[in-house]
Amino acid sequence: MDLAHVRDIAEMVQMAVVVVLAWHSWAMRRSVATRAAIDELASRHDEVLRRVDRLETHADNAPSHEDLATLHERINELSGSLRELIGVMSGVQRSLDRVETKLMKE
Repeated sequence: MDLAHVRDIAEMVQMAVVVVLAWHSWAMRRSVATRAAIDELASRHDEVLRRVDRLETHADNAPSHEDLATLHERINELSGSLRELIGVMSGVQRSLDRVETKLMKE
């Protein structure tokens, strides 16, 4: 083997090492970017879980259809009582007007 042949082999090995190192550097940068993206998604996932927990808590404490139906029934009862009271008060008003009219005539 002559010296030129050994240099050619050394250059090829050197070129292969440079290519392998370049590929390794590219792969590492790509995995670092992927790790950052995964960490960001994990953070967003945790935030979504907290928000879902809050929504579930609000939904658990929200009134049910039965609660709203009971409330509606009680409001209707209150409305009926108020109408009755208005009727009584109008009768009292008429009586008071008669008493006032009688007192004014005398």
